[in-house]
Order: sequence, then C-alpha cells, then structure tokens
Amino acid sequence: MDRFKLDGFPGLVLMLPAHKNDKRLPVQPKISRWRQLRTPIFAAFLITKPTMRESFDKLIQSDKPLLIDFWAPWCGPCKAMMPLLDELKGEMENRVRIVKIDVDQNTDLAVAMKVMGVPTFMIYKNGQLLWSQAGVLSKHELKKQLEKAELQP
Repeated sequence: MDRFKLDGFPGLVLMLPAHKNDKRLPVQPKISRWRQLRTPIFAAFLITKPTMRESFDKLIQSDKPLLIDFWAPWCGPCKAMMPLLDELKGEMENRVRIVKIDVDQNTDLAVAMKVMGVPTFMIYKNGQLLWSQAGVLSKHELKKQLEKAELQP
C-alpha cells in the first residue's frame, strides 16, 4: 500500500493499493486510478490524539491558576460538581481558568495524566502541577486550593 497525506486535511492519511503502472504518479491520478479499478481505499485520522496532548501542554502554561476537571458524562459525582464549578467560576472570574476534560473522549490524555477515577481535579500554573485530587470536593476546598495556587510564583 502507498500512503499519502492530503493538503488541507491534517491527520488524514490515504492508503491506496500500489499498482505497477502508476507508482510514479501524483496522488490525484492514483485516486482516479482507484476509482477505475474500484479497489479498496482506507483513510485514517492519525493526529487527533497528539493534537489534544499538544493543546493540553499549551493550556497548562497559563500564568493564572488552571483548574482541570477530568470528568465523564455517565458519572453521577461529576454531574454533582458541575453547579459548584459554575459558582466557583463566577466568584473567581478573571483570576482563574476552569477547564473540563471528558475522559471518554480523551482517553490517551487521561492515561498520560494518570487519572484513575472521575472526577479528578488538577491545578496547574506555569506548566507545573500544584495540586491533584480525585473525588467529590466542596467548593470551599477547591477555592482554598486555587487561592493557594495564586500565591505561587
């Protein structure tokens, strides 16, 4: 199989059967040849997971404290924390950032961050993990940890 990356589609890789007559042709003629022969074509998105990791790495570089909530839509305790996080966001407005990451949609990231249960909360500032805890927490406890993180250089 020959592999090709298509401009304008980051992460999309086409794998086309190699044919002896058109090995040196560019991608478009190969696709036309595929249509004539009606041979299988496979497409795979390969970059979505590393892109999330790259976004995460940029996100944690914030100079404001960043509270990350690793959660799941099926998790009862996670749903119970949602109104508390909304209240906390309203109280601390521009002083902190609060981000929710769905572990079902971002499994590789959750594994890399060693999330063993949901909800799991992490506080980052300037790329450094300052605090982490799993389970349901009070708004007061989260606010205390965020205020402590604000004082960190």
